[in-house]
Amino acid sequence: MKKGLQDKTTCRRDEKARRQDNKPCRPFPGRKKLLPAAAAVLITAAVLTGAGSGLPDTVGDGYLMRGDYGTADLETELRVTGDGISRQVTVTVPAKTYTPAEEEAFLDKAEARLGEAVFDGMSPSHADRDLDLAAAAGDLPVAITWYSYTPELVGDDGRLGSAIPEEGAEAVMAAVITCQEAVRQVTLTFRVYPGRKTEEEAFREALDAAIRSGTTEDRVLLPAEIDGRAVAWHTPRAGKYLGALFLGVLVGILVRYALREKERQAEEAYREALLKDYPPLISKLVLLLGAGLSLSMTCRRMATDYQEERQRSGRVRPGFELVVQACDDMDKGLSEAEAYRRLGESSGLGLYRTFSVLLVQNLRRGSTEMLAVFRREAETAFEERKKAARLKGEKASSRLLLPMMLMLMIIFAIVMIPAWLAF
Repeated sequence: MKKGLQDKTTCRRDEKARRQDNKPCRPFPGRKKLLPAAAAVLITAAVLTGAGSGLPDTVGDGYLMRGDYGTADLETELRVTGDGISRQVTVTVPAKTYTPAEEEAFLDKAEARLGEAVFDGMSPSHADRDLDLAAAAGDLPVAITWYSYTPELVGDDGRLGSAIPEEGAEAVMAAVITCQEAVRQVTLTFRVYPGRKTEEEAFREALDAAIRSGTTEDRVLLPAEIDGRAVAWHTPRAGKYLGALFLGVLVGILVRYALREKERQAEEAYREALLKDYPPLISKLVLLLGAGLSLSMTCRRMATDYQEERQRSGRVRPGFELVVQACDDMDKGLSEAEAYRRLGESSGLGLYRTFSVLLVQNLRRGSTEMLAVFRREAETAFEERKKAARLKGEKASSRLLLPMMLMLMIIFAIVMIPAWLAF
C-alpha cells in the first residue's frame, strides 16, 4: 500500500482520539503539490480547447464563422452527439468568396483603371517611360499577369526596349485579370518612343555635334563651348601601373565569365531536375486523386511525404519543392487558384505552366472529370522523359568522341613509329 493511503487510513482510525484532543485530521502528504499541477492541466486544456481552428467559438450558437475573402479554408475539430451518435469529426469551414456579379464588378473596375494606372500620366499615343505594371491592380482583389506581344519594344515587366526607332513604334500588351475563378483578358495598344535622355546622354550628343561641326580636312577642333557651357580641355596623365590595370580588368572579365558560366550550369541543372521530377510528380497526383482525395488534400499529402523523404535522405527535388511552396502560400492566406498559378510561373518551364492550368481547371470542373486529363498528361510526361534521356545519352557519346580520337592516334603512333624506325 502506498504511503499516502497508509497515512490516510491511520488518520481515519484515530479520528475519534484526535477529536477528543481537538486536533484536525492531517491530510495525506503531496496534496499541496498536486493541486497546482491539476490547475495547470485544466488551464492548458481550456486554452487548447479554446484555440480551435482560429475561428470565433460560435458552436454553442449553432453556426461557424467563415474566414475573410482571399484567405484559406480552415478545418476545425468538433464532437457531434445525438441519439446513438457520439463521434469527433473534422469540419471544413470555407472562406468567404465573391459572387459572380461581384467578380465581374471587380474585373470591370480593374479594366477601367488599367490604362490610367499603367501609363502614369503618359499618353497611350506617346509612351517614353517604363510602364508601371505593378500599379494596375491597386487595392482591388484581383491578380494581373502581363504578356508582351512586342518584346523588342516593351518587355513583360513594362520596361522599354533598346530597339525602339526614333519615329516610334506600335506596341501591344495583354493583361490577364483574375478574380477568384473569373478571368478576363484585356489588350492594350499604344505607341512607344525612345526613353528620355539622361543628362550624360544629352551632353554626349551635344559634344558629338560640336566636334562634327569643328572637323576640318586635317584636324579636329575641340569646342570651347558645349551646350552653352564653357569648357577647357586637358590631356589625362597616364597611370604608372597600366599593365597591372589591364591585367586586373582581364582577370575581372574572366571571373565574371566564370561566374556567369557557373550560374548557367546551375540553371541548366535546375531545369533538368525539374524535368526529371515532373513524371513522378504528376503520377503521384493521379494516384492520390484516383484514391478519392480532393485536390488540396492531394497537394498537402504530396508536400508532407516529400518533406519526410527529404528529412530522411537529404535529397532536394525542385519539382516537389514547388508543391511545398504552393501549400505554404495557401497556408498564408493565398487562394488555391492563385497558389497553383504561381507554381507554374515560378518554375519557368512550359510543362509546369500547363500543370498549373490543369490544377486550376480541376478546381472548376472537379477531380472526376479531370482525372483522365491528368492521366494523359502523365503518359506524355514519361514520353518526354524518355526523349530527354536519349538526348542526354547522345550528348555523352559525342563528348567521348574526342578522347576516342586521341586514343586512336596514340595506337597509330605505337604501331607506326617502331615500324618506321625498323626501316
